[in-house]
Amino acid sequence: MRPIRLFRFTLAFSLCLLASGFIRPDAHAEEADTTRPLSERSTKEILHRLAEGVQRITLSNGLRVLYFRRAQAPVFSAQIWVKVGGVDEVPGVTGVAHMLEHMAFKGSTTIGTKDYEKEKKLLDQFERLQVELEKTQKAGEKPEAETLANIKSLRAKLEELWIPNEFSNVYQRQGGVGLNAATGKDYTYYLISLPTVAFELWAWMESDRLLNPVFRQFYKERDVVLEERRMRTDDSPGGKLYEALLASAFWAHPNRLPIIGWPSDLAQLSVSDVREFYKAHYRPDNMVVSLIGDLEPEQVRSTLEKYFGRIPAATSDLREVSVREEKQEGARESTVYFDAEPRFALAYHKPVYPLHKDDLHFGVLHGVLSEGRSSIFYRELVKEKQLASSVSSSEAPGERFPNLFFVWASPRHGVGNEKLITAVDEILERLKTEAVPQKDIDAAKKRIRVDILNTLASNSGLARTLAHAELLWGDWEVLFEMYDTMLSTTSDDLKRLAQTYFTPANRTLVRLERRKKAVAKEK
Repeated sequence: MRPIRLFRFTLAFSLCLLASGFIRPDAHAEEADTTRPLSERSTKEILHRLAEGVQRITLSNGLRVLYFRRAQAPVFSAQIWVKVGGVDEVPGVTGVAHMLEHMAFKGSTTIGTKDYEKEKKLLDQFERLQVELEKTQKAGEKPEAETLANIKSLRAKLEELWIPNEFSNVYQRQGGVGLNAATGKDYTYYLISLPTVAFELWAWMESDRLLNPVFRQFYKERDVVLEERRMRTDDSPGGKLYEALLASAFWAHPNRLPIIGWPSDLAQLSVSDVREFYKAHYRPDNMVVSLIGDLEPEQVRSTLEKYFGRIPAATSDLREVSVREEKQEGARESTVYFDAEPRFALAYHKPVYPLHKDDLHFGVLHGVLSEGRSSIFYRELVKEKQLASSVSSSEAPGERFPNLFFVWASPRHGVGNEKLITAVDEILERLKTEAVPQKDIDAAKKRIRVDILNTLASNSGLARTLAHAELLWGDWEVLFEMYDTMLSTTSDDLKRLAQTYFTPANRTLVRLERRKKAVAKEK
């Protein structure tokens, strides 16, 4: 459960080094050369150089593009970010954002099919029969044999027209690497790295699947997602615990909904659900494209306008999340029974940037508490007292709306949850009155820097960093303020965080226990 959002607190420093040449510019470099000395030039100078290098292009339809040229190798990384995720869903239709990510790899009207006109007619017939079948099954009635036979026949005809994996195969033949996508609470993104000579091909393929998507093999892919949920959540103690934590901490806000969706929602998800969701959110003014690598500026602008400019501009307002979570007014506790070793999650509600800069100080607090063998949690709970086999802090589930600071811990065999919970509580309570040593704060900041040197020393890492900030906060240059705020964190800031947020009324605790132990205790 390591936080995806951790790079928010460290990426600005990484960008500084990228701009000043202290990170290798090779697109395939995965590790930074940490033996080289830091520059004596001022941070402002380095940030200024980066600001001059990143270009923002806004197409005629409102699509934003961030471009940074690095010409040391004839390659580039491209990412497309869409400001839509699990938080944009509603009960009854959960998992649709993630399902849509899966569908995006099935191709378009020109990719993935031998004859789209013929395929479309068959798809329409198949969809009508499938909807009819599922209504019948939901009503508890037996489907007609003719309906089942027609569905089977249509599926066979469609499979003859489909070209499986054509989208990924085209990229592979061009030397593409890292083709992937991910769905989060706040966003969905698609990424690929290619040789520079394939730039126009990339622009055509990506704009084509945005402009002319075809949700083929939907029901087969829906079964894939249901199996993914079973493996990652239903049969996973960590997955069950995390899902219960969100559902306990959030009562109203869609932050409580699982990104992958509830099983009953997934089982009845339809093509029309996905199509409606796509039309509402996949629009130029709700996307950001980031391009990093050996591309000529003139080529970038003209090619993007030629292909991505074909996507129609939005003609309606974006669908916004209107639900707000009320302030928690009392401690909440729940228990998940599962055949696994005990563990627990302890969480507190907190604000997010830019609504409150306290969010940025939490980045240093994580480092002090749980990053590395010198951190408080490891030093006291794992090494000295030997109460925990693992303990970490994180934040979830997203960044657009107030989220949670939480501690995730597994007691050592024979210790049990309660003793470890007490020990964690004591540490968090101590933060309210005792100053964190400056050396620990400095170590946390240094560790953050090293982390991002190791994770963002690539074209893909820089592309992700820029797009993430531009999409969520409207301007990638907020990274500079985030960087300065993080580095200004003091012991008093950490003490104030603990006093403000680690209160009994703001606390949610979810335990995972073996059922047989709970039953024995009840007797």
